[in-house]
Amino acid sequence: MLIFDVFQSYDNNCVEMDVFCMGGESRRNDNNWNSLERGKSMTVSSRGRYALRMMIDIAEHCGVGFVPIKDVSKRQAISVKYLEQIVSQLTKAGLLRSGRGSQGGYTLVKTPKEYSVGEILRAAEGTLAPVACLADPDFNCNRADFCPTLGFWKGLHEVIDRYVDGTSLQQLIKGKGPGKRAK
Repeated sequence: MLIFDVFQSYDNNCVEMDVFCMGGESRRNDNNWNSLERGKSMTVSSRGRYALRMMIDIAEHCGVGFVPIKDVSKRQAISVKYLEQIVSQLTKAGLLRSGRGSQGGYTLVKTPKEYSVGEILRAAEGTLAPVACLADPDFNCNRADFCPTLGFWKGLHEVIDRYVDGTSLQQLIKGKGPGKRAK
């Protein structure tokens, strides 16, 4: 039985798969992997998760005007300071509009069905690419021409993009997003 482990080389910022047998011996023959880090996982950070929660909260409460960030903070149990950082990114990306004054706060710029989860996550997280060589089009990986895993990473990136871009904020609000757990 084989176990796959992901390693990232900080020398060339290229990610490779390493294959281990159940006994733990490596089948990798490359000896140039001195600066590797185990245990990196592809996860959406709290910033991305909180951005989604914030957008859902604002969508659910913006029918009465602008939604104050302190109200979102109370309902979502997220600090105002952290939400201010996130809302700045969402506003800069054109996903929210701000209002000042006593009735100020934030509101959506379009309807919930017009937002994709992908655009919200990208505004909060940046790229959703699973590896550095796909995250930046200007990144020049010196292994790209002969990297045996590059096609796999490109395919995974396409699947991620299709999934998050195919799910709307409205679907999350209604609890009808893909992968919904049965109650």
